[in-house]
Parts: sequence; structure tokens; C-alpha cells
Amino acid sequence: MATRATTAKRTTRKKAGEQPHLLRITQVRSGIGRPEKHRATLRALGLRHQRSVVQKDTPAIRGMIFQVQHLVRVQELEKQATAPEEPTSRARTRKAADA
Repeated sequence: MATRATTAKRTTRKKAGEQPHLLRITQVRSGIGRPEKHRATLRALGLRHQRSVVQKDTPAIRGMIFQVQHLVRVQELEKQATAPEEPTSRARTRKAADA
């Protein structure tokens, strides 16, 4: 019965037109010596070398976080105010500086 309530909550968010929330996921412990399944989950989340990534708050991401919850720290972010910026290539930056 809990899955029905969760499903209803997700569909309500979609119907309301809200953007999914964002999560900042930071690796706080190493994957060395951990089972391969945990290391693969860290890679799937985009985590390497104890850095942070920003991911959308989806059931799939939450499931991955649950599997490696002892290795990561999670912070909820505002909807669009803290969205990650698009990376700029160095070539464009240099051309813009020369012009």
C-alpha cells in the first residue's frame, strides 16, 4: 500500500507542473574495498574522488543513494536557483578573450 501512496505523490508533482527538485550528492567515503556493486553505483551517480554532483531527485537516483548511503552525503537544493551551469569550453573562452 505504501507504493500506491508514493506513486500518487509522484503523479501529483507531475500534474502540478513542478520541476523535480535537485540533490547535491557528495562522496564522503572511499569505494576502495567495497563490493563491486557499491563501486558501480558510485560510478553511475557520477561520483569519483570524493567530489560532489548535482542530480535530479528521481526514484532511480534515490534508490542508488539508498544502496551507498554509508558512503555519501545528500543535500536537497532549491528547484532552479541552484541548477548547475553549462560548462564552457576553453577554446570559446580564449577566442572571446582575443576578440
